[in-house]
Amino acid sequence: MLKVCLTSNCSLILADINKALLAKRKRLETYTKASLKTSNQKIEHVWKTQQEQRQKLNHEFSQQFLTVFQQWDADVQKAEEQEEKLAVRFQHGMCFTVYYSQGDPQCHSFKCNRTGGPLLGRRKEK
Repeated sequence: MLKVCLTSNCSLILADINKALLAKRKRLETYTKASLKTSNQKIEHVWKTQQEQRQKLNHEFSQQFLTVFQQWDADVQKAEEQEEKLAVRFQHGMCFTVYYSQGDPQCHSFKCNRTGGPLLGRRKEK
């Protein structure tokens, strides 16, 4: 009979241990799920915040680039205009030099044709 009592005590103790382990397992699962949920929420928040910051930086960069590009385009147009003016002045200067190197003092007007050659004008004799 003593053996039976010990055996029933052992099974009660084992049952209590199993219940305790099962309760601990459930608490661990609950804690793990809650922890994962919290971690996922934090990760999602960080991800969204970084995504918003990236979009903001991208927008700012695009605006700055557009401003710089527009300024560059305006500068290129100004440079082209200045280049054209300089080319015209250079052609007129070449025409003037060619004309006066011929030693004709009777010039009253001066123009260049489209090829850069002089169109000589003379004063009418009185």
